[in-house]
Amino acid sequence: MHLQNVTNARECEEANMKTKEHLYSLRLIWSREANDDIYDDAVILESLHPHKSLRELHISGYGDIKFPTWMSPEKISLLPNLASITIESCYQCQQLPAFGELPFLRLLKLYSFYMLEDIGHNSNSSSYFPSLKELVLFDLPLLRDWPRDSVVIERSKMTTEPLDIQQQRSMHRMQSFPCLTKLTIINCPRLTSLPVPPLLEELVTHNITVELQRSLVDVQVVNFSNLPDLKFSGV
Repeated sequence: MHLQNVTNARECEEANMKTKEHLYSLRLIWSREANDDIYDDAVILESLHPHKSLRELHISGYGDIKFPTWMSPEKISLLPNLASITIESCYQCQQLPAFGELPFLRLLKLYSFYMLEDIGHNSNSSSYFPSLKELVLFDLPLLRDWPRDSVVIERSKMTTEPLDIQQQRSMHRMQSFPCLTKLTIINCPRLTSLPVPPLLEELVTHNITVELQRSLVDVQVVNFSNLPDLKFSGV
């Protein structure tokens, strides 16, 4: 669906995307000249809420600073079957949707996010990107941090144990990227940290920070004896 000529939500609402249960792949493309005005992309994309059966989503040229509410942490679970997401040329976007909550997401590609500085990590789940197999980060010049594994405290049942003991019993580590096998990081010159994928098989990097390179090399030496394809260049 090409959206460069769409200027109001009503045109998109007529598509009635929520009812298209047999729509498994959706491409939303904004094509503009450099001097074109930015239309209300957020309103338009908000009205294109797809059916929960959607499996592949591709967004290109979206011009707003944030994504619609149907991609919010509270509602992203309404798209449980999403397995592949590609988002590119979102030059103004400052906030990434809660893709880490998607249970069956296997492929995530992010290209040309010029204003994105960090990626939120406010999950209560025990796993972050639990099924992701491949991650591509390409041309994210301001991205500084991708939160590492963190400790999650579960709410315990009623007990007479002291609070500190309850917390010790309920704390566990939230693992990031437990299934990731392929990682590509290109033109991310400020990114200094990334969660350690335990099953990584292929790593490709170009124009990354020394800090990130060292951490990846250390991980490869200590933990990744099964890492056959390690490439570094342009650091």
